[in-house]
Amino acid sequence: MPTYTVIGLRDDDGTLLVAGVLLGEHGTVDTAETTDGMTRWAVAVTADTADQAEALAIDEAQNDGDPGVIRVDPPGCGCTDCLIGWSVPLDYITDQQRQELFAGDLDNATGRAVGAIAGEHAFARLGLTWPGDEKFAAVRGDLRDAFGAMRSDPAGS
Repeated sequence: MPTYTVIGLRDDDGTLLVAGVLLGEHGTVDTAETTDGMTRWAVAVTADTADQAEALAIDEAQNDGDPGVIRVDPPGCGCTDCLIGWSVPLDYITDQQRQELFAGDLDNATGRAVGAIAGEHAFARLGLTWPGDEKFAAVRGDLRDAFGAMRSDPAGS
């Protein structure tokens, strides 16, 4: 089976456009934004025909070449990354994304501490009203001080 290199562009709404299919492996094109806001891409694939190579390349560029959600943004965010699916506003995260955020697998660009986000989520699941991030930080600081004192003086003298 021959190898084809498929070259294309991704426009700002995420649509993939194929610019050409070349027979043979011609290297890859560094992913970079063009002056008109489009992103170049190139994929080398092995296929029976140029049409099959184009379909395989589009599939690979849409899935493997796409990092998916990598960041959680503030609630109500509508930036380009949110629109194309590289980030998600906090008020739209799934349970899986929430767990990834708590585990540190997603970047936190919400402007809030991850602990506060987790606390608010826990309060909501229990049907309680969240006291606010500042109150949470103060209580957390008090608890940290109390546990620190207990560690340094376990006998409590």
